[in-house]
Amino acid sequence: MRVLLAHFQIQDWGGIVNYSEFLARGLKAIGHEVDSVMLKNKGKTGYNKTKDRSETQGWEFGPGLGLWMHQKSGWDGMYQLNYATDVMSGESWTADYDLVIYIVPVPTCSKPTKGDEDWLKLFRNSSAKQIAVVHDGNMQKLYPHLLNVCEELDGIVCVHDASFNSCEVLPVRRTFIPNPHDYDPLCDITPISDRTDGFVSMQTFKRWK
Repeated sequence: MRVLLAHFQIQDWGGIVNYSEFLARGLKAIGHEVDSVMLKNKGKTGYNKTKDRSETQGWEFGPGLGLWMHQKSGWDGMYQLNYATDVMSGESWTADYDLVIYIVPVPTCSKPTKGDEDWLKLFRNSSAKQIAVVHDGNMQKLYPHLLNVCEELDGIVCVHDASFNSCEVLPVRRTFIPNPHDYDPLCDITPISDRTDGFVSMQTFKRWK
């Protein structure tokens, strides 16, 4: 199966970067082909110039998409698609794919997307099955416009309880699939008798995490 991971531009990516990377790695591991795209309503369609970021703090090479990634900035080198100018009504932009997973489900409410309705063409002009991923419990407040494309979706993935409960108002099938994690670096747990004393300071608590 050919899978396209689609991302609407946002300001601060955080753990969504890791989600996309580990999802891509997992899909490839079971034999699927995976591509990625950054969706935007300004600028040119195509690949931006990239550079070696191995010596740049905060950047690392992604294990799934094979691109330089950053927790805040996102990716360097991901294919960019200006859907406002280069997705034509009546033509499928996903003809080469079996499934589109919208890692960011819809454009966020921000100045660049104010008055933007072109993003609707993406969902309505897709010949592939479509799934959206909801990463937080604020859907009803921050992006209720997801409701506008529910009829085009084959399902919604909710990554935790808060997300699942927030999406209960949507007329589309939803399922709870926790965030993918990389367990490879984990080592055997040291027996209590062999441990040294220490302390930990917790700074932020979020019930849904």
